[in-house]
Amino acid sequence: MLSRFAKILIVLSFSAAAHAELPEVNAQIESQYPGPWKTEFNMKITKALSQSGARGCGIIIHRTSRNSKSEFLAACSTDNENWKAYMVWPNIGEVMGPYTLN
Repeated sequence: MLSRFAKILIVLSFSAAAHAELPEVNAQIESQYPGPWKTEFNMKITKALSQSGARGCGIIIHRTSRNSKSEFLAACSTDNENWKAYMVWPNIGEVMGPYTLN
């Protein structure tokens, strides 16, 4: 069960991501994780990032892998300008990163 504070953060994250200047990715990333970036809240991705100790994820956007619907490229930011990327497998709680996007 989410606390009131967590619910507020979720709403703020969604709102901020909706107005974000979304990061560009190189051709190799685009091939593996085709766009566009999804800005809608995803509880499984958020939970996996949180449990992994990922920092700076006030705003989370994501793309689904071309090869697996259970693998995601998540981009995290606190300011809509500086992004860190993580590979996320929420079904098994695995997270790798952070990485740069370009």
